[in-house]
Order: sequence, then structure tokens, then C-alpha cells
Amino acid sequence: MVRRHVYALACGARRIMWSGLKAIPDEGMNDAQVKDPLRRNTLIAGDGAKKLAYHAYRRMAEVLEGADLSKTRLVQANRGGTYAVQFLKQGKPLWVLWDDSGKETVAQLTVSGKCDTVQATRALPNGAKGADITNAVFSQVVVPVKNGVAAIPLRDAIPVYVETKTEIL
Repeated sequence: MVRRHVYALACGARRIMWSGLKAIPDEGMNDAQVKDPLRRNTLIAGDGAKKLAYHAYRRMAEVLEGADLSKTRLVQANRGGTYAVQFLKQGKPLWVLWDDSGKETVAQLTVSGKCDTVQATRALPNGAKGADITNAVFSQVVVPVKNGVAAIPLRDAIPVYVETKTEIL
């Protein structure tokens, strides 16, 4: 879900609609509703439980809030399965990285300016099911920038938000 939205924004989309907020409960559906492949493509399950997608979508909205979408650019598209999209938020770069190759990899992110670390935050919260999450926690790691490059670990096709955190004075 995050990958689709971020990629669409990088390609110039300014409005992206979700197929539905809450899934239709199975009981009482007609045949057309049962066959609809998008009926479960929602943020909230039919029983009212928030899905992992709900928490990921909420976090994406929080992270991208205030970003200048007109300055969004696709930095890398499918080079060995790795994607990188750069946003500009409050004058600072914000990247979203992911890898679709199915293997664990390390993206070499070029960071300009006087930055000595970046913070990488996974877009999917910790937890097996969204219904089990009461306070969404997203794994974070501080990555050193060496010679203008940060080595960002990517796995499971889960996007990672990367933000500059410290500057060398």
C-alpha cells in the first residue's frame, strides 16, 4: 500500500483514492459483492479491527505531511528490485526506499550536505496483525553516513522512510 502511494506520487499523481475504508462483513452479501476482489482491500476489517494497512497508511500520512509534492522525484526505479523516491519536507530530503526482489539487500543512499547520520524507519508496524496493535511501534535504526553514503538495510519488500537526523557543525 505504501509502495503504491509513494510510487504514484513520484509519477505525478496528486490524488490517490483508497478502495474502501471498512470491509463488508461476509454475512448478507449478494453474489456480486462476494466476487468483488476489492471488498477486502480496506484499512479496517469487517469486524471493525484495524488492519496493518491502517497503521501503515496512518504513519505514511504523518511522515509525508508537509512535504512539497511538487518536488517529489523518483531517484531509482527497479534497479535490481530497489526503488527510491525523494520528497522535500521543510527544506530537508526525505526518502522512501524499498526492494521488490524478494531478498535482503542494502541500498546505498547518497546523502548530500553536512549530515553524519540518517534515521531509517520501517513503514510497517511491529506486530503480526493490525488488530493486536494498540500503540503502533515502527522499527527504527540510526545509520551512519560515510563519505556521503548511507547503507540502508531493506527486506521483505517493506518500505523504509529515511530522514536526515544530525548535522556536522
